[in-house]
Amino acid sequence: MIPPPLILCSGSLGSAPLSEKFEAAAAAGFDGVSVYGHEVRTAIAAGVDCGARLVELGLQVAEVDGDVSSVLSTEGFDAALAVALALGARSITVVETGEYDPADEHHLATAAVVFMLIGQSLRLYQGQRGVRLKPLLVRVWAGWFVGVVPVLLFLLFIAKQSEAYSRVTISSWFVLAPFFICVWRTATTLGLREMRAHGYNTRGAAIIGIFHDHAAREEICNRQLDVTRYTPGMAS
Repeated sequence: MIPPPLILCSGSLGSAPLSEKFEAAAAAGFDGVSVYGHEVRTAIAAGVDCGARLVELGLQVAEVDGDVSSVLSTEGFDAALAVALALGARSITVVETGEYDPADEHHLATAAVVFMLIGQSLRLYQGQRGVRLKPLLVRVWAGWFVGVVPVLLFLLFIAKQSEAYSRVTISSWFVLAPFFICVWRTATTLGLREMRAHGYNTRGAAIIGIFHDHAAREEICNRQLDVTRYTPGMAS
């Protein structure tokens, strides 16, 4: 019985250059590798002849990995099929779920820190009593697109990870994140206003002096104190 070929999954080696993955697979005795379309294009742009290198190392391409059938796709079926035909792959992964990439957490953490710093300068995290809602939401959008978006795009560019995410995914996240922040801000602001209108989460004020308008005094004040007993020299 002929044993099945031993295949090295490209994702097992993280973001290493594809040529290095080929060499590692051959050195470890694997019969073939799986590849992602974006790393094949990156290798070709760097001058690597992927097909010739595979033949030289005695490897075959088993699968073209990566989700190619949803809005999260960085490929699209036609691009994945072109890679598969060019390298003689036996199959294409149409739907891929559960993929974990630590870089995703790094990008989210970076976005949170940058937005927090920008938000501090735009007074987003100060007390919001008496603040109008519309200018507040404008500051949220301004902080996101002036601070977070340029920083993340720059980091993706210098880390050479921009091709790891589809334009649809990046655009959707850049728009939906501030949208949901605004939804949360609107809900909490309106909710607190409603609570204060019913006497909750309110603050009291002391009016010291003679209040001649008796009608207004009865409407505003709910307690009256004789302050003469707190006056130095008059307290008993």
